[in-house]
Amino acid sequence: MAAGQQVCTNTNKVGDRFTATLSQDVTASHGVVLPAGSTVLLEVTSLQPSQQAGDNVVIGIAARSVAYGGKTYPLNGEITGVETQQVKANNNDAKKVAGGAALGGLLGALLGGRSRVAGAVIGAAGGAAAGAVVAHQTAKYDGCIPSGGNITVRLDQSMQIQAVAAGSSGT
Repeated sequence: MAAGQQVCTNTNKVGDRFTATLSQDVTASHGVVLPAGSTVLLEVTSLQPSQQAGDNVVIGIAARSVAYGGKTYPLNGEITGVETQQVKANNNDAKKVAGGAALGGLLGALLGGRSRVAGAVIGAAGGAAAGAVVAHQTAKYDGCIPSGGNITVRLDQSMQIQAVAAGSSGT
């Protein structure tokens, strides 16, 4: 199915509900078809942004129901795949680089001896590089399921749905 809206660790909260639409027909063993475009109601069950570079982002969701033929049916299933994107959080990286440059420039000027200006320039460059490394290593990331992102669910138990005759609106 395809997510109907973007869901992110920094803008959503546990308990939020959103919809997705079936991307393709799903045929049951007895021939009843849930047509592509049917609406699935999903609920956010957990959210966790990364705390540092390399950490995984967690967005837990559960399928609650599917709307088909004018009726809504409960779903019990396991989400087996979710398309997510990592988005760099506002980590004040520029402040870390600037702080490193300022500290490096100050130390370079103090320790530069006769050539305080050259020492300050070299120190600032080295400090900025060190600040950039620190910014990268401490970067936090939010995660998002993009609007239209792919979500896959496997039903844990069978469900009973009412067959809708071809061409019928289901009402």
